[in-house]
Amino acid sequence: MPGENLVDLYSVAGWFSNDHVPQFKGRPGAFGGYFKKHPNEGGIEGELIDVFGPSTINGSLDGDSLTFVKNYAQRGLGVRSSITYVMRRVEGNKFAGAWSTEENGDRATEPAECEITLVNNDSYRMITGPVIVPTQNKFNLPA
Repeated sequence: MPGENLVDLYSVAGWFSNDHVPQFKGRPGAFGGYFKKHPNEGGIEGELIDVFGPSTINGSLDGDSLTFVKNYAQRGLGVRSSITYVMRRVEGNKFAGAWSTEENGDRATEPAECEITLVNNDSYRMITGPVIVPTQNKFNLPA
């Protein structure tokens, strides 16, 4: 039944250091996107976009901790198979920490920051569509 399955919808925007990729050294990358979170669980899932392309994220938002694994839809330009972000709340909705990855024995860890915004604390209906309840006078016009 609608209303029983509450879903929190968050927007997220931030930056990450790219110094491990020679052509991006000294130029941080920006990212933006969204994630969904059930209010009674810590798990999150969503999508991001950045200079390397679209990605999916899965992780958790628990108190002052935001962690997620980012997987790109495509690879190239130094894109790794999966990248782990671990951040702590520094003020309000701002989080700071780092991303890290390891592939073929090559390990990289660099700083990252983001800010999250709760878009709607019951976005179940926004995600699944409106609930239509038939009535005798469906347009609610005066008789």
